[in-house]
Amino acid sequence: MANVILAIEIFHFLADEPERFREVYAGAVQMAHPEHRLIGSGASIGLTSTSLEVLADEYSGSEMGFLYGSVSMTVPRYLSKSLPSDTKMTGMLQSFNGGHGVDHGAKTQARHELTNLVENTFATAVIELTEPLDEQQLDTTFADLVHTKTDTSFLFLSGLEAGMKKPIFWRPCAVYRADVCEGTSSLELYRQWMSRLSWLDSIGFAQLGLNVNRLREAAREGRAYGLLVSGYPQPWLLEILNMPAVRTIRIVETWTIG
Repeated sequence: MANVILAIEIFHFLADEPERFREVYAGAVQMAHPEHRLIGSGASIGLTSTSLEVLADEYSGSEMGFLYGSVSMTVPRYLSKSLPSDTKMTGMLQSFNGGHGVDHGAKTQARHELTNLVENTFATAVIELTEPLDEQQLDTTFADLVHTKTDTSFLFLSGLEAGMKKPIFWRPCAVYRADVCEGTSSLELYRQWMSRLSWLDSIGFAQLGLNVNRLREAAREGRAYGLLVSGYPQPWLLEILNMPAVRTIRIVETWTIG
C-alpha cells in the first residue's frame, strides 16, 4: 500500500499543471483537427493521468449538437485520445496547395462552383493563397473582407511538407477567451501559445501528428498560406476569389438563411 501511495505522489509531482495542459493541448487538438470547431472544457489530474475534456461542433452552427472527446496524458507521455472523426474537409487539407503560386484552372472551377450557389448561401471554405503573407500584408490585402481577429477566420501557417498530413492550423479561440482571441493579433497569440510548450510536449504532439520543430519554424516565419473562413456569404467569397493573392477557394459546406 505504501508503494502505491508513493507512486501516486510521484505521479502528482511529475504531472502536468492543469491550466498549462488545458492551454497547450486545447491548441494542439484543434491544430490536429481543423475539421471541427473545438474547445477544451477543462483539465484535471487523476490518479494516473492528466486529462482534458473537449467539446466540438460544426462551423455552420447546425443543430447537430456538440460532439464530445478527450485526451489524457500519463507521466511516461503516453497520450490516449477520443476525438471527432475526419470529414469532407480532411481531403482538402491533405491536398492543400497554399503558397504554391497561381492555378488558373482551380480558380475557374471555384468561380463556377460559387456562381452556382443559391441566393442567401453562406459557407465554410478553405482559401488557398498564391504566396504566403505576413500579418500586415494579410490585413492590407483583405481589408474589410476577412477579419482574422474573430472566431470566423482562421490561419493556415504552413503549406504541406514531407511527413505532414495537414497544414499547420491556428484558431486562437480554441485556447483563449473570446475577448483575448478577438482583440489580439492571431500570430502574437500563436507565439504566446508556442512559448508555453516544453520539450516533453514533442512526445505528446507527435501522437497527434504534429511536429513541434515545424510549429516553431512557423512561429518564426510568421506567415499565412491560407485561411479557413466560416459564415461568409457567397458575394464576399466571389470577391475574395477575384483577388490576385488568392489561388483558389474550396467549399467545405454551405447553408442558406431565409
